[in-house]
Amino acid sequence: MIRAEEIHRQFDDFTISLSLAVADGELLTLLGASGSGKTTTLRILAGFEQPDRGAITVDGLDVTHVAAQHRRMGYVFQDYTLFPHLNVAENVAYGLRVQRVPAPERRRRVHELLELVGLAGFAGRAVQTLSGGEQQRVALARALAVEPRALLLDEPFSAVDTERREELRRYLVRVQRGLGIPTVFVTHSRSEALALSDRIIVLRDGRIEDQGSPERLYEHPHTEYCARFLGHANILTREQLAAVPGKAFSEDTEEAPDARETVSAEAGADLQAGATAFMIRPEYLTTAGADAGLSATVSYVAYSGAHRDYEFETPIGTLYLRSAERHELGARTTLRFPRHKLVPLPPKQ
Repeated sequence: MIRAEEIHRQFDDFTISLSLAVADGELLTLLGASGSGKTTTLRILAGFEQPDRGAITVDGLDVTHVAAQHRRMGYVFQDYTLFPHLNVAENVAYGLRVQRVPAPERRRRVHELLELVGLAGFAGRAVQTLSGGEQQRVALARALAVEPRALLLDEPFSAVDTERREELRRYLVRVQRGLGIPTVFVTHSRSEALALSDRIIVLRDGRIEDQGSPERLYEHPHTEYCARFLGHANILTREQLAAVPGKAFSEDTEEAPDARETVSAEAGADLQAGATAFMIRPEYLTTAGADAGLSATVSYVAYSGAHRDYEFETPIGTLYLRSAERHELGARTTLRFPRHKLVPLPPKQ
């Protein structure tokens, strides 16, 4: 397990201040916009940056002041950082040579790792001849070669095309699950975070905005910032909801819901009491017949294969809907709100 307790790092105009823990076998994603502190936090865990105060432990051992090369953490960089003068096998074996692992053991471990990442038979290849995805898998194998206590990955797929990125995600999950080591993954891609993670920490300005499972963060975010960052979100104030006709709310309600009625238990009683707005995801809005809901006109349509993304102009503002149904630009319909999908949000901070 990795623990970072009350870590504080002050820069000229930016401060990292947080605590986190990563369990054995867990894949934790640090998600946030550029400049939110994701990579700096990862570098502090790795030992490339020193915190001004706080403690970092790995399996109960304090490594706060231990040099990066002695922490036994596998680090995969965004830009691969492979050695161009070494072939694939030599790149993977580099850390083992530094540790003076005997040659027979190096060869055995390199062979196993190349099989693990799907590059069996590539040992003698020059790294310059590999695709971006193949180079990233070599970098992953090199990080794993030293049998690390933890795996740290800094946006490792950002330079890879979309098709290869999905393939690499599958490789990463397969390898990480097989090894069962704590893993911290940095990305700015919400889809990547939702697809890969056991748990996500959303960072904002060097602090933790929210954290939880992908499902909890997407379905029941605790702040408006998190609601918007995890995907398209319809954010409605109490005043806007009060202007929605009662017939627009499904599940036998005839009045605009209040905080007590609409919050799921997962959101927490403290959040219910302080809610000033509500969120509903586009996929939970539905269309209905004439005079059956909130009047709406299609103002934007984007085809996305299995579904279409819509924007509707309504008396309470623009609302987003995601649906397999087909509506033409300019078409008029009505919208309905499943009341149990309205999630309360606290005041903005």
